[in-house]
Amino acid sequence: MSKSGLYPIYGTCHVPFWQTTEFYVVVLGLCVVLFSVLLWYGAKKYRLSKKGCKEPWKTALNELEKIEKERVAGSVLGGTFYFKLTWVFKRYLSERYGFDVYGKTDEELLLYLEGAGLASKFVQDLSVIFEGSEVIKFAKEAVAQDRMERDLQASIEFIKNTTPSTKKN
Repeated sequence: MSKSGLYPIYGTCHVPFWQTTEFYVVVLGLCVVLFSVLLWYGAKKYRLSKKGCKEPWKTALNELEKIEKERVAGSVLGGTFYFKLTWVFKRYLSERYGFDVYGKTDEELLLYLEGAGLASKFVQDLSVIFEGSEVIKFAKEAVAQDRMERDLQASIEFIKNTTPSTKKN
C-alpha cells in the first residue's frame, strides 16, 4: 500500500498484433517474397521481349537446321533424329494452326490432321515423312543417311509450303 492507502496500480497495456515485432517481421518477409516474384516475372518478360516472338515457321526451320547440323556431324542416331523431327512438327502445328497434337502418336497425328481440316496434300506430305519412322524410333532399326536427308528436306519443304505468303498488292 502507498501513503494514500491505495494499492499500487500496475499498467496493463494491450498491444495490438499489428504493432508487434513478429507482425513486422512477417510483413517484411512477405514484401521480400513479393518483390522477388515481381522481379523474376519482370526479368522473364524482359528476356522474352528481348528475344522477340518469332513466327512458328522460323522457329521450326531453325530447329530443322540444328537437326541437320547434328545429323551431318554424326552425333544423332536414326531414332533420335525422328523423335526430334516429329517433335518439331508437333510444335509447329500446335503454334501455327492451334492443333492439339502433343501426346499423339504419328498415326494419331495424321488422323487428327485429316479430321482437323489440314489440306490433304499436307497430310500426304507428312505421311511420307512419318512413313516407317515408328519402326526406326521404337525398334531401333538402322536407318540410311539418305533417307534421313530425304525426310529432312521434305520437312523443310513442308514448313516452307505452309508458311503464309506476305504478298503486297
